[in-house]
Amino acid sequence: GHTTLELNLWANPEDRKTVIKALEETGEIVNLEILVRTKTGTKLSCLFSAKTLTYKNEPCLLFVLNDITERKKTEDKIRESEQKYRSLFENMNSAFAFHEIITDENNEPTNFKFIDVNQKYKQLWDVDDTIIGLPITQVFDVVEKDWIIDAWNVIKSGIPILRRDYL
Repeated sequence: GHTTLELNLWANPEDRKTVIKALEETGEIVNLEILVRTKTGTKLSCLFSAKTLTYKNEPCLLFVLNDITERKKTEDKIRESEQKYRSLFENMNSAFAFHEIITDENNEPTNFKFIDVNQKYKQLWDVDDTIIGLPITQVFDVVEKDWIIDAWNVIKSGIPILRRDYL
């Protein structure tokens, strides 16, 4: 057999040092994220778990590598998408607020809660991030029950409506 060093498995030499130190100190590792290299040179992100044990009076190491390369790629794509969304959300020319609808015990809409607002919304309505988490009726005293019901109906039906109300 060959050692992991001879096989050039450690894509990051610091990972090997971390593994050795942890095994010497506690005798086990659970889900340590490491980077390994295959014999073709491909790098894989893995979760490494190991435990030292004795088998037939011989010291042994039982270990598992769980390849999470695809999961990491997916997480990176999601993070990139979220950054694009955040940039669009913050820099769009339209005022935009993201709300959660609050319902009563009969599942009827009673209010909106602010989840997020963009810069244009803050400028237009002269508000800041302190409104996040607050009911809209606590922030603005001009909200009519009809607005809340109309929004609820749009959510349920998926059919947009046009309101022409002026403050």
